Amino acid sequence: MALFLTILKIIGIVLLSILALALLMIFIILFVPVRYRIKGRYDEEVYLRARMSYLLQLFALTATYTDKLKVILRIIIIPVKLFPKKNKPNKSESTEPESDNGKTSATETKAGEGSESTGANSEGHKSDNKEKLNKFKEYIDLLNEPETLAAWDVCKYRLSKLIKAVVPKDIDIRVRYGLDDPFITSVIMAFYNVFYAYIGPGLSIEPVYTGKAMEVYGTVRGRIMAAPVLWQALMVLLNKDCRRFIKRFKKLRK
Repeated sequence: MALFLTILKIIGIVLLSILALALLMIFIILFVPVRYRIKGRYDEEVYLRARMSYLLQLFALTATYTDKLKVILRIIIIPVKLFPKKNKPNKSESTEPESDNGKTSATETKAGEGSESTGANSEGHKSDNKEKLNKFKEYIDLLNEPETLAAWDVCKYRLSKLIKAVVPKDIDIRVRYGLDDPFITSVIMAFYNVFYAYIGPGLSIEPVYTGKAMEVYGTVRGRIMAAPVLWQALMVLLNKDCRRFIKRFKKLRK
């Protein structure tokens, strides 16, 4: 009896360990964010570097562009070059030209048959166009229904929440520009001053009135967490108006 209880105890410990590990993995997937950073420069040449990391940089994806694009995936300490890949030598295969004998008669036969079936095809095209028009009207009616408009309001609200969750938290973009016409430069600067309260200090513009210039320097940092993304998607799928629209839309596609 003691041996049986010991075996049950070991099985229970193993099951609890597996359950705890599964819960830990779910917690990591949902609440550990993917961090990203984008850095770029444009003056005489273009330089762009984007990096995404996960789990304290145990997994990292880096893309760099200067004269060409380079993409490297690093898993723990092992780098894997994804792009560009080495080109494999192509083996040239000799192909013999096909003879054209017999094609003329087949073409003439098809032309004769096509002239006889022109009337039937035109009637078929008319019926197809009528069916497509009726289907299009059904889609328009679906979009104008009150339930569809309510579902669209829910999607807009959830999309705004999603954008707030994934938008970069740190933006630093500096632009130095000048155009041939100083008046246009002044107009652009005026619009920038008007909308500065909405843009914020993340974007700074320095005008040049003495000549033509264009320089851009920028850094964007942020993070994306799976939990808010899945939550907003779940709220859309659980809404009765959204589910009704999806059901009706699938029915129309059949």
